[in-house]
Amino acid sequence: MRAQGNDALEEKRKRILEGPPLKTLLWLSWPAIVANYVNMAYNLINALWLGRLGIDEFDAPTITSTVIWTFQSIGMAYSTAGSTIISQYFGGGEYRRSLKSSGFTITFLLLLSIAITFPTYLATPWIVSAMSTPQSVYPYAVSYMKISMLGTPLVFITFALTSIMNSYGDTRTPTKVNVAGIVLNMILDPLLIFGLLGLPRMEVEGAAIASNVARLFQVIGLLLALKRGKLGINISMQDLSLDGYIFKLINKVGLPLAVQNVVINLAFSIMMTIVAYFGDAPVAAYGVTLRLLDIVQSFTWGVNRGVSIMVAQALGAGRMDRAKSIASLSHRFVFTILSVGALLISIFRAQLIRAFINDDAVVAVGSSLMIAFAASLPFLGLFFTSSALATGSGKTLSFTILSIVRLYVFRIGLSLLLGFVTGLGMLGVWAAISLSNLYAGIGGYLWARKGTWLSKAV
Repeated sequence: MRAQGNDALEEKRKRILEGPPLKTLLWLSWPAIVANYVNMAYNLINALWLGRLGIDEFDAPTITSTVIWTFQSIGMAYSTAGSTIISQYFGGGEYRRSLKSSGFTITFLLLLSIAITFPTYLATPWIVSAMSTPQSVYPYAVSYMKISMLGTPLVFITFALTSIMNSYGDTRTPTKVNVAGIVLNMILDPLLIFGLLGLPRMEVEGAAIASNVARLFQVIGLLLALKRGKLGINISMQDLSLDGYIFKLINKVGLPLAVQNVVINLAFSIMMTIVAYFGDAPVAAYGVTLRLLDIVQSFTWGVNRGVSIMVAQALGAGRMDRAKSIASLSHRFVFTILSVGALLISIFRAQLIRAFINDDAVVAVGSSLMIAFAASLPFLGLFFTSSALATGSGKTLSFTILSIVRLYVFRIGLSLLLGFVTGLGMLGVWAAISLSNLYAGIGGYLWARKGTWLSKAV
């Protein structure tokens, strides 16, 4: 390892494999947590700006964001798979193969993004129409989605570069660059939405354009950071070439994740269609509530980044005992934190909703959703943490099946049963969401305890 790498990389590897589990987890996770919260702050501010334009403008990104993320999540899945392979090679001291896997991840995701972007752009009007989008929202939704989809290659490359640097234990540099991009987005949003400082007033389209400009900034910043970074991650042109063996590995880990992400986001699109059936107020309440609940979940996503890196490197080094201790610690830690967050959301639910839309109907519907969802949030945390174990180990297939059952059998199936067949309406849909999270948490925890994930993929 020392002959091929350098002291900085070796120090990171040693700290991840031998450092105190909780301290190491927080060391790896806090930059991602900070980035997630800054991103959440941007989403909240963006929602506030669009909410000032009206409910139709506010609903446009609410309705289309799930579909947009469905396609972008494919890139997230394969960048995560690339991170698993890189981390396991790096944890096992195979520095050269980790670099080759890094270069392959960049090239593969660029090609994949191009293959996704243009067909989706052309199909946008049909996709938005198929979601039962209210006619008053339709033109805003189409414009927002088209512009957002053009930024897909930038999103995929950002995923790839961030995952590569994270895999070597550098979670701070990507966080700094990504946070800077988010801040730029925050600045551009009101300028382009309302046409300030002499710029044209573009409203919903302005929000999408601001996001794409910020993404370009992030890609440039990450490329410069990777090239000039202190770790000495030297990816050559040869490393960027495609490789048959790594292609098989990345698909073995990434394809189930990609299927899971697409199926999950398709399920969320179906859920949005179900909610849209009940009118504009439930759609607005659903969008506000999910944004607020994401604030709590962002902590979990950041911790999961650290968990997957630690598990991948531990398994790559043959440290099964350390991988097991990381799993146990992370489950307890996340469940406790999300329990506190859920309590706070339940207490201040009305005030939080009125910060976005001061409408009694939206507050009434949103309050009931937030109570139902918050009650199951700690169990959703167990599910997310177990997902991080599956990702770090590369054992993603069985967890994909669990995810599909969670959404299609429990969430959508029960939503139709409780919301329409039994006549409970929106309360039935909210109950189905809560029950699906309860199932996912218990199922994910039992899967993790079984220990079938305790082996490396490479």
